[in-house]
Amino acid sequence: MVVSLRSKKLAKIFAEVWQRLPKRDRDAISRRTPLIVDNPIFLPKNHRPIWGAVICVRFRKEFLIVYFAPRLLPQQPDSFVRYVIAHELAHVRKRHAERLFSVTVKESTEARFEKEAREQAQRWGFPRVPPKRTPKRTRKG
Repeated sequence: MVVSLRSKKLAKIFAEVWQRLPKRDRDAISRRTPLIVDNPIFLPKNHRPIWGAVICVRFRKEFLIVYFAPRLLPQQPDSFVRYVIAHELAHVRKRHAERLFSVTVKESTEARFEKEAREQAQRWGFPRVPPKRTPKRTRKG
């Protein structure tokens, strides 16, 4: 697995979260995820997640790319960043991205996947933390 995070804060916190995961979970995630990035070039066109995403690519076999938002996420408190990283890794561990290809996606499926990822992150010791609200910029005229 290659971790290519340009943000020093994201790289540092990713390493911290990664080390806290059980070895068997790290191994399962590593086998299917060759790349962890914060470069939006890997995102599908017209798809801009707020904090992060798991991208499933099929080319002879499936592999996953985990993406973290390089501008917004590092501006958040460390506890929130830890949660987002654990949450996205939980989606990988639970095979949610691959399962989205095999089922007709319904809102209930997406909601269940989000709940499962949130619960897995909690079991790993990363409770859900709300993001810090940032004030909206206003145009000065």
